[in-house]
Amino acid sequence: MSVLQNDASVSKELLCRMLDSVIFEQQSLEAFRFICEKEICKFKYSKDFLLVDKVCEHFKDAIGSNSSSIYYYRKLLFDILTGEYYCRSSKIKKVIEDLTISERIRKGDFGDIFVSYKQGIPNKYTTKVINQNFKDKLVRDFNYNEISILKDIHHPNVLKLIEIKESLQKLYIVTEYYNGGNLSDYYQRYLNENNKPFSEEIVQYIMRQIFDAMKYLHNKKIIHRKLSLENIMINYEDEKDRINNNVMKSKIIIVDFEYAKYLKKDELTSTVLGVVIYMDPILLNKLNKVEKYKNANYDEKVDIWSLGIIFYELLYGLSPFHSDNMEELLNKVNKGDYFVPLTFSKEAISFLNCMLQYNPKKRLTADKLYNHKFLRRNIKEFSKINTNELKDLKFIDNSNIKINTENNELIWNYFGSGFEDDL
Repeated sequence: MSVLQNDASVSKELLCRMLDSVIFEQQSLEAFRFICEKEICKFKYSKDFLLVDKVCEHFKDAIGSNSSSIYYYRKLLFDILTGEYYCRSSKIKKVIEDLTISERIRKGDFGDIFVSYKQGIPNKYTTKVINQNFKDKLVRDFNYNEISILKDIHHPNVLKLIEIKESLQKLYIVTEYYNGGNLSDYYQRYLNENNKPFSEEIVQYIMRQIFDAMKYLHNKKIIHRKLSLENIMINYEDEKDRINNNVMKSKIIIVDFEYAKYLKKDELTSTVLGVVIYMDPILLNKLNKVEKYKNANYDEKVDIWSLGIIFYELLYGLSPFHSDNMEELLNKVNKGDYFVPLTFSKEAISFLNCMLQYNPKKRLTADKLYNHKFLRRNIKEFSKINTNELKDLKFIDNSNIKINTENNELIWNYFGSGFEDDL
């Protein structure tokens, strides 16, 4: 509903506040504001566009007849009065009822993400602004699915929904704001500053929280399908910890449920979705239109593969299948070889191998991985691999393990290789 249909004075106040935050040539701004104030006070139209036309008619006389300028200001005024004007730069703000939308954080697949504030509350929030005019039914379904799932999930390590707001053309999903940024940015800064990846102690701390959340989601038969370092957030409850940038004092949060979906018991799905470098081999082959995968389906185990990639990245600094292009990535994933530094503990290698299995049926569930010894044991009890004792490590097929002594690495192949479910 238009603000004009409620109270003309409120509309005037809102309009002036909006225009004050927009940087125009001063003379044009003053003329536009003066005419808008005059017309809003004078007329109480039931149709917003009638008011807009009247204002723009006067506006044309005030600053000239440039058609592009008239069109721009006409659209601006209409968007403001109907609640559709949102931030295009950090200097422009939009007010939706008690919610003020400020600077944009990032662009999503179906909507932009903004910092926001609620009237009378000092906390920051995050608001996703979604255009409701999508003609594609699939996109609309994703939006409604995301909202349905966010309303249903309540876990300390999962994105928390605050409220949903709606206008004629846009949907506003208001969620908690996480002050530590995303894990990808944090990790890149850490690599640059320390010239080495995370220790196993830090990775254990992070993965324990992630798997607590994934166990919860998968038990509710929710598949995420968009797991990546960018979609894992860091939050500090203590301002000192945030200033010190100590991830070991943070809470880890899984966000971005754009591609999430409920699966019924034993249900499989086939839609190709995800972040390419974290994609399960089935999805990656379907994306590349490999014929034998054309009708292949998948379940929540695609999330387990993505978490295996994330785990490796955090311990090694690069993806196990680091590639410059899609063809190379597909070839590496289908070949199955990746390097495992001998600096990894036995527990870390076991944990990794329980996730990075080409065959989804061989991957452990989130429930079992949550109880894996890598996440449960004291890090001081972990042990390194002795290359002379490889036969004692319970490999299923030792022939697929090669030792690169020059680089102090194992060359691992997951086709028929790996630890047994050694928990």
